[in-house]
Amino acid sequence: YPDWVVSMSDGDWRRLGELTEQSHGLAVTHLKNQIPATIELQRRAMSQGALAASAFGAGFGGSVWALLSPTTRLDLPQGSFVTSPSIPLTVIGG
Repeated sequence: YPDWVVSMSDGDWRRLGELTEQSHGLAVTHLKNQIPATIELQRRAMSQGALAASAFGAGFGGSVWALLSPTTRLDLPQGSFVTSPSIPLTVIGG
C-alpha cells in the first residue's frame, strides 16, 4: 500500500482514513473474514471520530486498531482495550 505509506508520511489523515476504510471494507465484502464484533468495533471507532480504523489479525476474530487524534475519546463496549490517550495509535477490541 504505497498510498497508505505516503498518506501516513505526509500526515494526510483524511486520505489515510479513506484508504483504510476501503481495505477494511474489502475484508468484509470480499475476503468475508470478519465477524460482527470486529465490524461493529471498527464502525463505532469511525463514527466516534477515529481518523482511521480497521480489523486486523488472522480473520474470524482478532482485533481492531484505530488511529485517534490526541483529543479523541472512544466510548467502547466493556472488555475493549485502549492504550494511553497520549499515544495517537490506539488498539481497541480483541
